[in-house]
Amino acid sequence: MKPLEKIEETKQQKVSFQNDVLFKHFFIGMDEDSIFLRHTVIGLTTNIMPKRTEVCNPEMIPKQEGNKRIIMDIHLRDEEMREYNIEMQSQGLLDTEFIRFQYYSAHMLVNQLQEGDDYSNLKVVHQITFFDHVIDDDHQLVNHYVLMKSNGRKVQPVMIHMYFISLPEINRIEKEKGLEHMNALELMCYLFKNGITSDILKIDERPVKVMIKKYEELRKNKDLWSFAVSHEIAECRDRNI
Repeated sequence: MKPLEKIEETKQQKVSFQNDVLFKHFFIGMDEDSIFLRHTVIGLTTNIMPKRTEVCNPEMIPKQEGNKRIIMDIHLRDEEMREYNIEMQSQGLLDTEFIRFQYYSAHMLVNQLQEGDDYSNLKVVHQITFFDHVIDDDHQLVNHYVLMKSNGRKVQPVMIHMYFISLPEINRIEKEKGLEHMNALELMCYLFKNGITSDILKIDERPVKVMIKKYEELRKNKDLWSFAVSHEIAECRDRNI
């Protein structure tokens, strides 16, 4: 295990692009850059192109109850009342996290109705999770899950969609395609996985420029940067225990 002092020394100057605070900073704003990033993720993951999205949990530093870990997800609702939850999962047991995100998806669905409401008022929910894990042996970047019958046919209508994005796949894709041929979602995944590299700085595409700009914005906000660094140290401690 690394000494805590060493962890603190190495993490004070930067945070990972998988850092929960930075991840939320990318997506929750009502500025055109945040809107672009979240609509890019939604569009290239679900094939839905929302015209607008409302952030249902816009607080940057949520309240923490007891010793429970802070949940830094991004809960969105579009103009047709479809709901989306976007989250980064950089550690944890994969099986356990699959259970948790099924629960999150069901929770979004259940919370749409009050007692006595008609079930026909329910709107589709989409859980989008970036995992720093290999998801399956078919090595897809985006893995889409829905409720199915035993014969493989979808249960209709599909009310819950889960999309698990496997970040380790992006380095294979980069070798096969090259950064210059990646789409916007793939470029975002490259930054989430690898951070700012000399190669990505050569790419003059909006997702790259916007994410680096957002990173620098966070660095200039003393309180948020301190919160992000503290979160990074806690993540390092958890990984090294």
